[in-house]
Amino acid sequence: MIRRHCSKHEITAAAALFLLFVWLPGIHAGWGLPEINIPDEPPLQPTVITAGGQRLLLNYLRDDIAVSYDEASAGIDINRKGWWIINYPLASIGGMEGRSDDEICQILFGRNRGQIRNWYFYTAGTPSAEPPAPTGPAPIDLTPNPDVVVSPGQSIANAVNNASPGDVIHVQPGTYTGRVKFNTSGAEGKPIRIEGIRGATGEMPVISASDTVVAVNGIFVHFRGFEIRGSGQYLFRPQVIVEQGEGVLVEGCLLSGTDETALYITNKAHHTVNHAPCTVRGNWFAAPKRIGMKGHTVANPYVFNESQQNTTVNGRLPYIMEYNHVTGCQGKSSQWSGLQESGAIKTFHNTASVFRYNTAVDNNSLAFWLDWGHFNNRVEGNYARNCEVLGIGVEASPGPNLVCNNVVIDQKGLGMVPDKPEWGDYFKGSILSWDCNRTWAVHNTVDGGDSGAIGINLRGCIKARNMPWEPFAKYSEVAVNNVIVRADTAIHHADNADDVYEANYCDAGPGAEEIDMTDAFVGRDAHDLRLRPGHQLNNLAVSDEYTAYVKHDFYGLLRFEEDGKAVGAFRTWRTDLSGSVVEVEYADGTIKRINSGTSVIEVARVQACAALGTARIHTRPGGIVSITTYTSAPIKLRLLSLRGHTVDAPIRQVSGGYELRCRGLSSGVYLLEISSGGTRTAHRLSLH
Repeated sequence: MIRRHCSKHEITAAAALFLLFVWLPGIHAGWGLPEINIPDEPPLQPTVITAGGQRLLLNYLRDDIAVSYDEASAGIDINRKGWWIINYPLASIGGMEGRSDDEICQILFGRNRGQIRNWYFYTAGTPSAEPPAPTGPAPIDLTPNPDVVVSPGQSIANAVNNASPGDVIHVQPGTYTGRVKFNTSGAEGKPIRIEGIRGATGEMPVISASDTVVAVNGIFVHFRGFEIRGSGQYLFRPQVIVEQGEGVLVEGCLLSGTDETALYITNKAHHTVNHAPCTVRGNWFAAPKRIGMKGHTVANPYVFNESQQNTTVNGRLPYIMEYNHVTGCQGKSSQWSGLQESGAIKTFHNTASVFRYNTAVDNNSLAFWLDWGHFNNRVEGNYARNCEVLGIGVEASPGPNLVCNNVVIDQKGLGMVPDKPEWGDYFKGSILSWDCNRTWAVHNTVDGGDSGAIGINLRGCIKARNMPWEPFAKYSEVAVNNVIVRADTAIHHADNADDVYEANYCDAGPGAEEIDMTDAFVGRDAHDLRLRPGHQLNNLAVSDEYTAYVKHDFYGLLRFEEDGKAVGAFRTWRTDLSGSVVEVEYADGTIKRINSGTSVIEVARVQACAALGTARIHTRPGGIVSITTYTSAPIKLRLLSLRGHTVDAPIRQVSGGYELRCRGLSSGVYLLEISSGGTRTAHRLSLH
C-alpha cells in the first residue's frame, strides 16, 4: 500500500489543520521509539491437536471426546489416543465429580486454579482416526437460563435494546430479515449475551439484509452463533460493524455473501490499551469480496501522541482476533489496485493486540496485514496457504511487532505492476515487513512451493512514510529460528549493525544456512510441516531475548527444551511418549510435564508455614523424598491419602532435614503434611 486510508470519523477539519501546521512539520524530529511491551498470550481456547496434525476447537468434537482421571494411578485417560487436548473443561473430567476447580487443579497440577494458565492432556496409544476437516464454525456453548427467547417473526434488536447488563438472549433457528442494530450496553463482568441456538441438523439462525446486517454500537455485548448473509457496501458499510468494541465478543458466526468487507471494528477517542479488548473468535468468513476482518483505531494527533505512547496509548483499543477462518476472499483483481484494500485480516494502528491461530486458505487476496502505525503486538500461530502478495505483512510501523510460530505455504507474488516494476520483486514475501522498524520474525515455517516467493523479507521498500517516529533513532530487524523451504530467496535483509539474524535454515536460496531437508517434514506434500523426529532441525534453535517471548508452538503446545530445541513453527513432535502425560503452564510462566511412570513432587500449599523458611523438597533415586529444612523449631511430618487418612510410611530424621522412603507404598497420590508451630504445608506426592 502506498497511501494511508483514514476513517471518515477520524480527522476533523481542526485536526487537519493541526496535521498541516503542527504535526507534519514536526515529524522530522522523530518521536522516541515505543518501549518494548509485547503482550503475553491470553489463555488458550479449549483445543484438540489430532495425531494427523489438525488444530481444532474442542467444540467441533465435544461429544466425541472423553477425559477421565483414575485416582489409583493418578493418571489421565483420553478416549482419543495420540491426540493432545488443551484446556479441557475441568468440571467435565470423569472421576473428578463433586470437586471444585481449585481441588482438581491441586490434584493434577499442584496449584490452585488461579495459578494455572494452560493445561494439556495426552494418552499414548494407536492414534484415533482423523475427523473430517470442518466446513464452518464450531458450535458455541450456550449460556443456561436465558432471560429472553426470540423466535422467527420477532425482533432480535428489540430484545437486545430492552436488555439490562447481564441478560442472556437466545435466538431460535430461522431467518430474520432486516438490519439489526444494538444500542444497549452491558457492563464489565455483566455482558449482554445474544446467542444463536442451532437446529436439529446444525443450522444456525440467519440474519439477512441488503446493507449492513448487524451493527453493534454498545459495549460489553457478546454476539455468538449466527449466520450473517447480506451485501455490505464499500469500506464503511460492512456486513457486521462493531462501532465501539470495548468488551465486545463476536464468536462462532458464519459471514457469507458480502460484496465488500465482512467485519469492521472501529474505536473511539476515549479508548486506551487498558480497556477491555474487542475479541473476534472462531468465526468463518466465506468469500468476502475484499476483507474478512478489518480494524481501525484512532490516529488523530489530538488523541494519540508521544507523551502516552508507553502508557495509555490513547485511541487504541486492544484486539484479540483468534481461531478465525477466511477462505475465498476475492480481492477484486490480481493487480495491486485491487489488492491494496483486501485481506483475511487487515488492521490499522494497533497496540497491545493479539492476532493468533487464524487460518487464511485459497484467497485471491493478501492474508494477514498490519497496515500502518503498529507497535507491541503479537502475531502468532497463524496459517496462510495459497494467498496473494504476502502471508504475514507489517507495513509502516515503528515496532516492535512479534511475528512467531506462523506457517505460510504456496504464497503467490504480486507479479508485474506496469508503472512500478520494482514492486514485483518484494511483494512476494511469505513474511514481509516494509517501511518498518523492529519486526521480529521468530520460529516461523515457510514453504514457498513453486511460486518463486521470498521466504522472509524484512527490508522491503525502505522509505520515509511520514510516521511521527521518523527518522528512527535506531533501526533493527530480527529473524531467529525460522525454517524456509522451496523459496527463491530464503531471507532478504540488509545487514544493518543492529539487525539480528541467527539460526535460520533453508534447503536452498540465499539468506539462511542451507541443510538437507529431504526428510525433514512429516508430510510436506500434504502441507504437514511438523518436523520429523530425529531430524537435525529439532536441535538447532538458539535462545535469546527474542525467543523468550515464544513459549508455545504453532498449535499452542509448550516448548520443552529437554525434547530438543526445534527451529520453525513446531515443537519437536514426540511419538515415543508412553502412558498418560499432563503438561501445565503456570500463571508465572513456568512449565512442567508430568508423565506416568515417573515420581513427581508438586507443591500444593494448604497454608504458608513461616517456620519452615526455605524448606526444600526433592526426589532422589530409589524412591526417596528428601525434605531439607532451615529451622530449629520442632517439625512433624505425616503422609496422608487424598481422603485425609494417615498412611504408615518410613519417615526418619537425617542430617539437614528428613527423609521419606517410598518403596513398598502403592502407586497413587498422597499428601505430605509438614507442620510446625500450629501452621502447616501440604505437598502433593504422586507415586508411580
